Amino acid sequence: MFMATAVDLGRELIRRRISLAYGGGNIGLQGAVASTVFTNGGLVRGFIPGYIATRRVYGPTYGVEHTVSCNYYKYFEMNHAVEAFIVLPGGVDTMEGLFSLISWASEGLHNRPIGLLNIDGYFNNLIKFLDDAVRQNFVSLSQRKLFISSFFVDELLDKLEFAKAFPGPGVLIIDKHNLFKSRSKCYNDKHEDLKCHSLKYSRSHSLGRNPKFMATAVDLGRELIRRRISLAYGGGNVGLQGAVASIVFTNGGLVRGFIPGYIATRRVYGPTYGVEHTVSCNYYKYFEMNHAVEAFIVLPGGVDTMEGLFSLISWASEGLHNIPIGLMNIDGNFNNLIKFLDDAVRQNFVYLSQRKLFISSFFVDELLEKLEFAKAFPGPGSFPSLFGMVLEVGLAKGLLTHRWDVLPIAGWVVSQKPMVFALTTA
Repeated sequence: MFMATAVDLGRELIRRRISLAYGGGNIGLQGAVASTVFTNGGLVRGFIPGYIATRRVYGPTYGVEHTVSCNYYKYFEMNHAVEAFIVLPGGVDTMEGLFSLISWASEGLHNRPIGLLNIDGYFNNLIKFLDDAVRQNFVSLSQRKLFISSFFVDELLDKLEFAKAFPGPGVLIIDKHNLFKSRSKCYNDKHEDLKCHSLKYSRSHSLGRNPKFMATAVDLGRELIRRRISLAYGGGNVGLQGAVASIVFTNGGLVRGFIPGYIATRRVYGPTYGVEHTVSCNYYKYFEMNHAVEAFIVLPGGVDTMEGLFSLISWASEGLHNIPIGLMNIDGNFNNLIKFLDDAVRQNFVYLSQRKLFISSFFVDELLEKLEFAKAFPGPGSFPSLFGMVLEVGLAKGLLTHRWDVLPIAGWVVSQKPMVFALTTA
């Protein structure tokens, strides 16, 4: 059904005379859409990083191929031709791209509608998870309205057209092989104009409506103190991560907050507990934190939390880190998300090895014990790929070099005890 619907989408784009921009190559569902549009005379453009294009990892690209420096800059290169986003069923990279798009839209970085082609109910559990997040005040209703969904191709395109998606031709297809690696505010100085200067309180920093969330955050802080585990977090004093940081700091624990400078100077999220480290942007926060981090704990949160989670899983699956990731599944908050990912494994959009990259628990002590075990016994194939680090870090920083000594790859190596946990609700 997935392939048949992808072909139907390509045919409908041809019928409506809508051109296509996609992530290049000839595989996956987006490859099927691109093939249908191209072979029927439609305009197709594929945007793909040069180092992937030269190796033909995803096969030849249909239509005109635009090579870009890296995945991070692909969004900027494609954006002039894009007036709507369609998200096809996919895995970790698809989810990272989806939540990045929602985050960017909520920050005013684009106003293009986002459509989920919910083939055979593939996204049902994900939508349930996000609807629960709205009820818990982690996702705002305005964020929830930033994407629409439909089971049917024609209905989805009608909805996107109603949202004034098509003043001119152009659709961006995102699926398993169309990767987005970074927040658009995080690229470098030449993209300073894309920063969001109207920052507001994020629902990712909400405490949630369920009192168990706050109580468990306090318990987590106390357990970190009891185990003499220091804390790195996203800065500020709000939300669940702020509650954890407050407990650790006021009880004499070591706390470090990593926060983008443009946020820190405006105190959007309040003062930071412990030592504050300002970084250039949210994306590079992980690079700066990793030298001190030996595990990640994901607390209940919203769009930014999910973007961070799927980025971490994506990086781990590419060998960029071997740091265990734990979901603090308070009162079953992540149940629908886990169901969605388990379904994605069964549908072959997520590898079983990727699914095993994160663990979850309803209880603080059990989660910490699982993370300790995972840190001690990461299992085969989980050690970082140094080549992958050099490639990705070098591209991210604009370096084209193989000299490992000039790159901060040591930041990805597991540090010495005491064990440090990073909270990813920022």
